[in-house]
Order: sequence, then structure tokens, then C-alpha cells
Amino acid sequence: MSGRWIGLVVCWCLGLQSVQAGEVVPHDQRPLRIVYANQWAPLSYGDDTQVRGILPALVEEIIGKRMGRVVVHRGVPWGRAQSMVRSGAVDGFITTPTPARLRYSQRSEESLYELVFKAYSRKESEAGKALEAGTPLQSLSHFQFCDVLGNGWADRFYGELEIAFETTAVADNCLKMLSMGRTDLFIHSQAVTDDKIQGLNLAWIVQRHERIFDRVGFVLMLSNQTNVDHSLIQRFDQELASMRADGSYQALLERVKVQAH
Repeated sequence: MSGRWIGLVVCWCLGLQSVQAGEVVPHDQRPLRIVYANQWAPLSYGDDTQVRGILPALVEEIIGKRMGRVVVHRGVPWGRAQSMVRSGAVDGFITTPTPARLRYSQRSEESLYELVFKAYSRKESEAGKALEAGTPLQSLSHFQFCDVLGNGWADRFYGELEIAFETTAVADNCLKMLSMGRTDLFIHSQAVTDDKIQGLNLAWIVQRHERIFDRVGFVLMLSNQTNVDHSLIQRFDQELASMRADGSYQALLERVKVQAH
């Protein structure tokens, strides 16, 4: 090969290395894009990069600060959030690992947050008194139950109990209906419902009952379409398990709960 051609090859190789060094960022160094529901206070609320709440705060502390990964948090309507993860427009979300979601994403084993489901009724109502007496839900099917349209948890929960329920567009409507005596019982996430009761100023008329009807873990789920190495999930599991063992997770959770309100 002539000296001229050798020189051209060397220049091409050096140029390629320069482009790669200057423009290509390794996948494990790119910001991790996590999406949340934008109207689910106190868990997550706020649009686009202004999203706030318990879930973004937990992710930022654990993945951002402790694991050293830059995280971009975005809040969007929940239906859109799921579509974005499915297509790979973002890297992942924090949610319940339903069979449908597991078809397009991988999950962590550790739960980042646990939803606790409790019942709410109008104070001094017959339905509320029956709950306080320990009556099984199946024996309360003559009362009117309310839930949110499209809530897969409600479909499964009431379906297994063979209890009919009415639906509304948002949880606020169920609470307003309770306050007016137009429905009898609302079983929902305690964190979300307590926040809504406070915001709607209904604590004087709507009562929370302490019996726990379900616990649902929220996990980290990464899209099958993302370029992020899924070994991040294993590192997340290890970090979260370590935090639970030394008590730092519970301390963090209590702190972000206060900040979210």
C-alpha cells in the first residue's frame, strides 16, 4: 500500500475515533428517562419535567443520588405514560407489574413503594357501621360501591368478590358522592384518597376505615425497547434491599411523604 493510502486510512480512523469520543455517549451514562402520572398526588403530580411527589423523590434519591445515575423525570397523563414506555420513547416507569405491562417491560423484584387499600364511607352511615363491625365485603353487596373508570385493580378486586360497582371519571367524584349520600363505599389507595379528602375539605363527612383490603407493590419497570442495560434493575434491587436492611429506606420514605404535601 502506498504512503498516500496509508495516510488516508490513518486519518479516517482518527476521525472516526474523534466522532465517537465526541458524539456517542455510552448507554450506561445517558440520563434515565422515567415517566409518571401527572395527576396522582401525592404519589406524582405536575406536567413534564415539573413532576413532583413521593415516587419521583424516591427514584431521585435511590437511582440518582445513591446509584449515581442522572434521571430525567416527566409527568404526563397515565395512558400516554404507558404508551411511551411501550414504544421506548422513555426508558421506564414505576407501577404495578400487571401481565399486560410485563409483555413490553422488565420489572424489579424489590418494590419501591406499597399502596395500601382501605375503605371510605360517609360518617355514621349504615355501610360504615357494617365495616366497623367486621362484616365481610361479600355480605355488603347490597350497598353501592364506587370506583374510577378504567381502574384495573377495581375490576379484579370486585370481580373476584362478585360485587357490582359504579364508576366515575375520577376519584374525586366518588368522594363527593359519598359526602352527599349518593354512594356508600369507596375502596382505594390510602395515600391518594387521604390527599384528595384534604384537598376537597371532606374530612368532616367522609370516614376512613382501618381494615386493609389489599397491598400492591410498585416496582421499577424498564421498557423492552430501551437502550438502557437492564442490569440496572439488579443494581436497583440490591440498593433497595440494602436500604431496607439498614433502615434508611423507611427514613427516606417518611421524609419524602412530608415533602410531597
